This record gives sequence, C-alpha cells and structure tokens, in this order.
Amino acid sequence: MAKVVKKSNGLEERYQHHKDRAKKRLLTGACFLPVFLLCFGLQSALRLPFLPVVAFLAAAGGVVAFLLFAYEYNRATILGCGIAGEQAVEEVLSALPDTYTVYRNVAVAYRDKSAELDTAIVGPTGVFVIEVKNLNGDVRGDHEEKYWTQHKIGQKGTPYQKQIYSPVKQVRTHVFCLAGILQAAGADVFVQDGVFFSNPEVEVHLTGQTGRTPVFVYGQNGTAELLRYITQRSATLPEPLCQRINAVMEAL
Repeated sequence: MAKVVKKSNGLEERYQHHKDRAKKRLLTGACFLPVFLLCFGLQSALRLPFLPVVAFLAAAGGVVAFLLFAYEYNRATILGCGIAGEQAVEEVLSALPDTYTVYRNVAVAYRDKSAELDTAIVGPTGVFVIEVKNLNGDVRGDHEEKYWTQHKIGQKGTPYQKQIYSPVKQVRTHVFCLAGILQAAGADVFVQDGVFFSNPEVEVHLTGQTGRTPVFVYGQNGTAELLRYITQRSATLPEPLCQRINAVMEAL
C-alpha cells in the first residue's frame, strides 16, 4: 500500500470558512424574524407610526441574511464535493505498491505561477500530477480548448449548462510549477500529468488529441486505467533520485 502524505488543505479550510459563515448568516436571518413578528403584532394593537418602519427593516434584513446564507451554503457545498473527490482518489491511489508516495494538496509556486496540486505521486515509474474533478452530469469539450461545457439537470428537472476551465490546462500549469521546483532542487525529471473525474455520475466526451494528457473517468474504467498509467510505464527512477524528490515534496 502506498504511503499517503496530506499537506495543508486549502480546500478544506475554505470549505470550513464558508460553512461557518453560512451558519452565522442563518442565525442572523432567524434573529430578524421575531423582531418582524413582534412589530407586526404591536402595530395591530398600538398603531405606533414607527413600528411599520422597524418591521420593514427587520424583513429586509432577514431577506438579505438568508440570501447571503444561500450563497455561503452553495459555496460550501461545491467545496465539499471537491473534498469528496480528493478523498475518493486517495482511496484509489493508496492501492499502489509501497514503493510509491502519494501527496495530497501540495502548494507550489514557481516564477510567476502558483497552484495547489490535488495529487502528486512519486515512485519508481516517475513523478505524476493528477488533477481531480468531482463533477457530475455530462462534460463535453475539446482536449486542447481552454473551456469545456458541463451539462446538468437542475433540482426541478430543468437542463442547464455552464463553462468550466479545462482541467487539462489546469494540470499542465501544475506540472510546470512542480517540474521547475524539482529542477531547481537538482532533481530534474519529466513530470507526467493526468486528469481523473472521480464522480460515478459523470460522463466525459472529449474531441481532439487526448494522448498528451490522459483523462480518466471513474465510470469508464478510469480507476483501473489510472493505476495502470502510473505503474506500467517503462521509465524508472533510481532509488536515490526518488528519495531526493520525496525530500523536496516533504518540504513544500
């Protein structure tokens, strides 16, 4: 079983941040409700001229608070899906032999670029960076285009679509950063890349050349193909070089 090293997870930190803010917005909105009801009830009995104004402000404050709650809750939900995807791929990659080390959530910066690597793997067959996406629905695009399209069905059964930044472009930026860092540390190796769609409810349809950056889809035998991609390469890294690369990864 491969060794798994979890670095600082900005995704989990952002998830918790939005989750906490959603709770605060919900409580704030709930506090406006009794004020509105009290003013409404007193106005019926006392007919004070300022009570309708206070009731209106309480109602407006409650609406704003609940709108902010909806925004924070939606952000937390999206980030939570990302965390679930990373955990799923961790389970897959932990099945690699014990000669491999899997690094999760590695912050890297090189020249004018910075990124957080979802997953990096170091082993006898090389160094790999895998971008993980936990999207659902139907994802379509060209392998070399900057944006792809995600087609989904909404909660009320209405189909809609949105553009997503190509994970292929994203992972190539990550590879550029990591390769530069390793080269500067005296461990000049070719870094392989890949994209893994971890959600069982996603279908991916791509056009164009797909060989340079392979895309693996959970429901399309992606788990087995990803493991083969990592373990069945002819290139090998000498053990001293693996140790040097692992030392660099540990220090990031």
